[in-house]
Amino acid sequence: MSRSVLVADGDLGVGRTVADAFAAQGDWVAVTYPDVEPAPSPLLSVRCPDLSDPGHVETAFRTVEDAHGPVEVLVAPAEIGLQGRAGTPTCPRHLASVPLLQRAVDEMLWGSSGRIILIMAAHCRRDDARDGPCRIATRLVRTLARELDRRISTVNVITPAGIDPPMAGYPDRPHRRENAWDAPIAAAAVFLAMPESGRINGATLPVDCIQAVA
Repeated sequence: MSRSVLVADGDLGVGRTVADAFAAQGDWVAVTYPDVEPAPSPLLSVRCPDLSDPGHVETAFRTVEDAHGPVEVLVAPAEIGLQGRAGTPTCPRHLASVPLLQRAVDEMLWGSSGRIILIMAAHCRRDDARDGPCRIATRLVRTLARELDRRISTVNVITPAGIDPPMAGYPDRPHRRENAWDAPIAAAAVFLAMPESGRINGATLPVDCIQAVA
C-alpha cells in the first residue's frame, strides 16, 4: 500500500537518494527544497525556505496534503531538532518546539501509524562531548519517542559512519561516489519505515558507509 512520504531537504544528496528509494517501492514522495527548484522529476517538489519556521512548514505540509494526503513518513536532517546558537546546540524539551516534527505528528495522529526518521551528519557521531550534537540528537530522539508513546508512531535517528552526508548534497565530491555511500543510508530509512519495524522506537541506528566507498 502506497504511503505519503516527505523528505525534508530531499532535493539533493542523500535526501534525494532516500526519496528515490521510497518512490521505487511505490510510495508517494514529496521533497522540500530551500531556494532553487530541482529539475523536473516524478517527485513532488515543495519549496520550504526555512524548516524551523512554522509558517513555511505549514505551507509545505498543506501542499503535500493536497497532492498526496496526510504525511505518514517524515525523513529529515537531525539538526532541525537541535536548538541554540551555532556550536552550542541544545535539546528541546517538548515536541512542540520543533515545528517540522510537531506538524508531522499532528498529521500522523489522524492515521493508523507514522514514522519520523532523522539523519545525523557523520561528524556529529564522532563528537564524544557530553553536550555534542550526536549526544543531544540521541536525547532528542528518546524524548520524542516517549512523547509519541501509545500514538502508534515512531521516531529514530540514523547516524552514518565514515562519511559526512549533509542532506543538501556533496558539492565538493565526485558524483560517482554519492550513490555508493547514500544507498546504505536510504536502505536504513526504508527499513525503519516498514510496518515490521513498528517496535523500533527511540533508537540510534549506526550505518557503516566506509565499506560502500571502499
